[in-house]
Amino acid sequence: MDDAALVLTELLVNALRHASPLPPPYPPNRVRVAWRLVCAEDQESQEDGGHWVEIAVSDGGGETLPRVAGPSVSARGGRGLGIVQQISAKWGTELDANTTTVWAMIDIPVIAVTEAVAELPRASSA
Repeated sequence: MDDAALVLTELLVNALRHASPLPPPYPPNRVRVAWRLVCAEDQESQEDGGHWVEIAVSDGGGETLPRVAGPSVSARGGRGLGIVQQISAKWGTELDANTTTVWAMIDIPVIAVTEAVAELPRASSA
């Protein structure tokens, strides 16, 4: 959960700091955040890290493409995508005519998924 929150924060701050809002038909002055939890169905995939969360932030694009920077030790910024790269199993950028989407996939250990499912409220049969 902490890794997902950190990645989401870095991607969102980058969109707000470096990009334009989404163009019409989206509401004015907005960016879009999406996430999806993916759980593999078969046991073989689960052993290979078959559970992950996908996080994506879309905006209207900026003057440059998102990239990992190499800031100096004293720089006040420029480390966000480096953090995303270290935490995520994969990350990337997708461009279309009007939007830029930066996405990241964070692996979730099978044990964490099993524990989370065990904590879900059970439906009672009456």
